[in-house]
Amino acid sequence: MRFLIFFVILFFVELGGFVAFSESFGFFTLVLEIIFSGLLGVFLIFSTLSGSNESIIELLRGARDPKEVLASNLAKVFGGILLIIPGLLSDCLGILLYFGILDSILASFLGKATIKTSFTHQSRQDEIIDVEVIEEKERIQK
Repeated sequence: MRFLIFFVILFFVELGGFVAFSESFGFFTLVLEIIFSGLLGVFLIFSTLSGSNESIIELLRGARDPKEVLASNLAKVFGGILLIIPGLLSDCLGILLYFGILDSILASFLGKATIKTSFTHQSRQDEIIDVEVIEEKERIQK
């Protein structure tokens, strides 16, 4: 129910933004902004997905924190998706997400949402048993 109320409020805010933008700059400019932001969103998503190999290489080298890489890539893809969706508020949020201004908020949200696991390696040298396996061949008699 909360999501429905959120989307109804978001719809009216976006509608008000459309009306205010078209009164200030004209309807044709509004249509061009919607088309341009959609094309920009598609381009940014493709550039993010093609450049994600570099961030994975940095992650494997240990140069970056995994949460940081995940939050950065998710923010860029989600920002591109918000740019594709027509709306002035969604375009503003998409630009903020894509250029890393809201990465820290997303990283803190991911930190709360993920299950914290810790891996510990315990050396148990005193419990190792050395075993030698001897195979015997059975003779088949007729």
